[in-house]
Amino acid sequence: MTDREIIEAWLASKNPSTARVYGPVVADFQRAMGKPLADVTPADARHWLNQWNEQEPATRARKIRTLRSLYRFGQAVADWPINPFYTLRDPKIPERLKERIPTPEQVWALMAAAHAAGPRLGAIVTLIFGTGCRISEVTTATWGHIERTPDGHWVWHVAHRRPTAQLPLRAEVVAALGAWRVAQGLPPLWAADDETLLFPNADGEPCHPSALSTAIRRIAAKAGLKHAIPPQGNRHAHAGIALEHGAPVELVQKSLGHRRRTSTERYLTAVNLPKSSADVLPWGPSTSS
Repeated sequence: MTDREIIEAWLASKNPSTARVYGPVVADFQRAMGKPLADVTPADARHWLNQWNEQEPATRARKIRTLRSLYRFGQAVADWPINPFYTLRDPKIPERLKERIPTPEQVWALMAAAHAAGPRLGAIVTLIFGTGCRISEVTTATWGHIERTPDGHWVWHVAHRRPTAQLPLRAEVVAALGAWRVAQGLPPLWAADDETLLFPNADGEPCHPSALSTAIRRIAAKAGLKHAIPPQGNRHAHAGIALEHGAPVELVQKSLGHRRRTSTERYLTAVNLPKSSADVLPWGPSTSS
């Protein structure tokens, strides 16, 4: 197999949002090496990584993990002799998740500002907070992915995930989507095979995630929110607030689309949870008859 074939097969094994992040890292590494990837040495890998010393530790760690994963795949499918990133340690990343989770008050302020700006932004912000989805998943969603079940509930089939996930939609989310659909002048009912995008750009094509991120940042800044809520803020808020109110980690993991439970468990140290099991014990005699 050629390097290109191996990379394409490796990217195909990832979910689309991950593949979009990993692809540019590998392309940059290939250009810098200028030789077959199987011939790259640990010294080559260290030299390349040293070029990124000025970047944030999290960015450097992502580059290492990306290429370490690719080389593991190459060793498995093409007998690449070594993994030059195996011995490289991940940079120590300061845990900043706690400061990136908006408070409930900030969430409501952002949502109010988004709805005031128009039904499109209102629906986007409400959908992200109400489901915990990624912005990249919003950009590819179609009306056909939104379905009303026989028992009257609404669900979103997130085709962006592998395998396809099914996220329940709260009444508030359904109402926001309905207001946006009316604003678009679309008929109130749609077929299951309707491929009309939920939030197309001016040309009717999928929005780039960065365009939606920028729009959310601007709305947050206009609302006077401190530091402006980051694009993923509502996703973080969904996880943090859900866990604080007793949602099981496994349920939050499913909503966020994390493959590993440890990714979701990071939120446990970033939110105000009981310090021990004793904190949640009912205390005193029962008042029931």
